[in-house]
Amino acid sequence: MKYYHYAIKIFDSLRSGTDDESPLYVATGEGIYIDGVECAAICDTPSNITTSITPTESKCSVSSTTVKIYNKDYSLSQWFYERQNSEGSMTYGEKVEIYAVDADKNTYLIYMGIIREISNDTLESYYEIEVSDVQERLKTSIFDREFSSYSNETLDDINTYRLPYYLDDDGVTRKGFYALEQDEGETDDDGESVDTRVITFDGHVIDFIEMIYQIAFSTDTLDVQASYLSDDWQDFVDTDSFDSVRESLSSSSYDFYFEFREAVDDPYEYLQENIYKPCGIFPYVNSEGKLGIKLHKQPESGDEVATFSEENIISVDDKTITDENVVNHIQCKYGWKFEDDEESTISYYGNSDSYNKFRMFIPTDGPQEIEIRGINNLSDTARATFAQGVSDALFSRYALPLIEVTITVPLEEATDLKVGDYVYFSHETVVAWEGDTQGTAGIGSVEEEEEEDEYDGIAHLDVGHEWGAFIDGNNLGKAIDSFLVVTTTDSEINHSFFNDTTDSNIRSCLDNHNEVDSFLDDQGGC
Repeated sequence: MKYYHYAIKIFDSLRSGTDDESPLYVATGEGIYIDGVECAAICDTPSNITTSITPTESKCSVSSTTVKIYNKDYSLSQWFYERQNSEGSMTYGEKVEIYAVDADKNTYLIYMGIIREISNDTLESYYEIEVSDVQERLKTSIFDREFSSYSNETLDDINTYRLPYYLDDDGVTRKGFYALEQDEGETDDDGESVDTRVITFDGHVIDFIEMIYQIAFSTDTLDVQASYLSDDWQDFVDTDSFDSVRESLSSSSYDFYFEFREAVDDPYEYLQENIYKPCGIFPYVNSEGKLGIKLHKQPESGDEVATFSEENIISVDDKTITDENVVNHIQCKYGWKFEDDEESTISYYGNSDSYNKFRMFIPTDGPQEIEIRGINNLSDTARATFAQGVSDALFSRYALPLIEVTITVPLEEATDLKVGDYVYFSHETVVAWEGDTQGTAGIGSVEEEEEEDEYDGIAHLDVGHEWGAFIDGNNLGKAIDSFLVVTTTDSEINHSFFNDTTDSNIRSCLDNHNEVDSFLDDQGGC
């Protein structure tokens, strides 16, 4: 199977379900259909899409791609103008899906994101649309309105309509977010006592993540006593991964407590530092563009979701042994004093096996810091145990050297893969460099007739026998722990819609301009 075309669907979300709903469908070739609609063949190949994770930092990069769409007959301008001048739709932040198309015109979703930027040339002969993955929505601050002194909403309004929560099994106890005001010694300009507004969270860590997503992916409203929260966030989230991690973190130790006294400027970073890292979680974006989460764990036989070998590998591009993601000493801070935003306890943890192997501490500039703000409900002993568990989870996966192998495979072999997946890898040109079981013989050692081959034909390096063997014999598999790249090959897919005097179907820029001018007049523009 060979992919040779691409198709893009730009949604019309706020008009969904109405007679005015009209998503935009474009493609790089003729005769391509999405949702039963033929795509206009007016776009170039999307730029490469790269998603990377830094697992030891519990971080997943915000990926993006750029699509160039040609403005044939100024139809694209009309589509955008219509939505930018309307209260019933939007363009920035709109959902976009990108498909690969094979020779049989079958479509495969390879990316989903939201519009981050739209630009065009002077004559509007084309538009360039930058689409980022949905983590971009988490880069917008939250709780600004709840802490604003200009808001007319009461605490009861905020707790009823604006902050997500649910009732516990007893049907009475509120779990989730709650706003209150209390005396913390603050005064106004006249020296009068002023209560401090505090937003608290009490509940499971996965509830916290889901509620932050719910806030970030809901469309705010200025109405007082009107709920703006929606379930739209579920369209952007791999909910199965949330359920899986929730089941693994079923201990009451993962019922966290937080306090907020100001808006959260960057929920993306806040989740990384206060939920993902303390809980041994890292986020990912799957092949459908949905956000998911996964626990740090050493892969075991059977965990792999795909196998790569000579049969489906185009090339092995790079083989590196690296300490880039190695961690062998960690400093945990906990016992948080929220009012002062500082810890009361600092504990240090190290991994002797890793240190003895490297003869050095990594990171070299100091221990990796993990701030565990949410465990104040636990006893001192339980907090220390929690911190030890987080450190052990990282050590078990990232304390020893890592092997990075860069391979190129056909797109159809990787459409279902995501960063963080475990894959089994075997290739005759790559030695395992690790693992308890030696692999099958492949590259024989060079020997003279009178010399004995002490390694019995198994490839080796001059650093001891333990470095020998092939990945065939290493049943631990490999994790995609750095980059997953979708490379979009540009096979001269481009379009010429302007200044083409040989095509009688192509109108002049002046004709197009006059049509747009007439359209804007009809829309009440100028």
